[in-house]
Amino acid sequence: MADGDRLATAARRITIADDVTFSCCQIESPCFPFPVDGGYYDGMPPGGSVSVLAGDAARECWCSEQSYACFWRRTVEIDYLEEVFMLMRADRSVLLLVDLQERLQPAIHDAPLVLEASIWLTRVAQRLGIPVICTEQYPKGLGLTMPALRDLLPDECIVEKIHFSAVPEEALFEAPGGDRAQFIVAGTEAHVCVQQTVLDLLAAGRRVFVVEEAVGSRRSGDKALALERMRGHGADIVSREMVVFEWLRQAGSDLFREISRDFIR
Repeated sequence: MADGDRLATAARRITIADDVTFSCCQIESPCFPFPVDGGYYDGMPPGGSVSVLAGDAARECWCSEQSYACFWRRTVEIDYLEEVFMLMRADRSVLLLVDLQERLQPAIHDAPLVLEASIWLTRVAQRLGIPVICTEQYPKGLGLTMPALRDLLPDECIVEKIHFSAVPEEALFEAPGGDRAQFIVAGTEAHVCVQQTVLDLLAAGRRVFVVEEAVGSRRSGDKALALERMRGHGADIVSREMVVFEWLRQAGSDLFREISRDFIR
């Protein structure tokens, strides 16, 4: 690859922002068809290559470790190559709280633990200056966000929705922080609104991190299946401490000592 080719790789993720020759990253299976210059290639044999031109649109390839196939998605207005971050970054993250509502929570398995973890994430995010978005699914029927959480949130971060996924509601990406690249996701139900939102965010080119102890369903089996499916499609399943330590990045600062004292010990 020439020095002038702007091609960055991290694990299996590749972002193309200039004219390059892209080699198939698979060892055994051919790539799926993908769009280039208004048409479709039928896929490449293992180890094959194809020239991809920048200009009309940059495109992104995400190779799933589950299926070993290349999925191509159109990215939006890439004017320069942006480094790909595998770690959660405070300056690139938004915390998304999905439908933690009054009339739904009593039916959720381990609801107090899910709510406590979501409140904990919210307080840490706010201490670090990370934006928070909170969705409400049909609040006339399911009620408002749980008071212990809602009291922490400004009005402008609330997004009402009718779709199970929050993505079809234009307000999600228009809310403060909605334009960020990394979505840290908590909420209910894991196998319905959380899962559909996560899959749509992935399809929109966002990196998604689902906090295991901060999502829930009425039945624990549904949560387990949802986590498995979301992981299979490229979401990272993480713990809340994984989130905060990656947001902090290093020890030894006053901020680290403050967060450690108030939230971790």
